[in-house]
Order: sequence, then C-alpha cells, then structure tokens
Amino acid sequence: MNKLGLILLILLLSLSCTKKVASSLPISSTNSTIKTCSDTVAISYQKTIQPILNAYCVKCHDAATSQNFTNYTGTLPFAKAGILEDCITGSNGEILMPPSYDAKLDSCSKKAIQIWVKEGFKNN
Repeated sequence: MNKLGLILLILLLSLSCTKKVASSLPISSTNSTIKTCSDTVAISYQKTIQPILNAYCVKCHDAATSQNFTNYTGTLPFAKAGILEDCITGSNGEILMPPSYDAKLDSCSKKAIQIWVKEGFKNN
C-alpha cells in the first residue's frame, strides 16, 4: 500500500471512531445531580420533565401560544392526548419535535417523557 493510501486509511479510521457518552437524566432542575438514564429512575415532573420541556420545547411552546409547555397545566392536555409522545417520536403522523433546525431531543429525555406518560402524568 502506498503512503497516500495508508494516510487515507488512518484518516478514515480516526474519523469513524467516536466516544460514547452515557446518557443521563436530570434529577434536579439545576441539573447539579445527574443519574444514569434507566427504566428504574423515579421520574418527577418538576425535576425531570419540566427541565426537558424548558430546554427543548418552551422556546416555541410558551405561554403566548396555544401549546403552552411552561407548566404542568399547559402540558397535561397534550400528554393525555398522546400528542407530546407522538411529537417526540414522530409517531402517528406528528411532525418530529424539536424541528430539524433545532437541538435534537436526546434518547434519555425521550425515555423520561415516555416513562412519565406511562406512569400516568404525575404532577410531582
């Protein structure tokens, strides 16, 4: 193999290597305590779900809109109707949110919302 081929191979291999970072869920609204993402993490609306909504949704879905995700009362109807979960997964014909030009919702945050929905939308 010539030098150019070897250099290209090394470059290709180095670009294909990625560092995997463990996903985590915020346990407090200040994100000072982080716990590993898992099905056994206790999901709190105030400490887990609202910070996710604040980070990814409230930019567009605030109190000035008909889809207000700034608090539990505004979020609940969309969660109960399945719209919130459908939007974060792109299911049932809903547009995947956040939009493609914005920060992508990480899998751990999606999982937290899905667990919160499955557990009955607790306001805790």
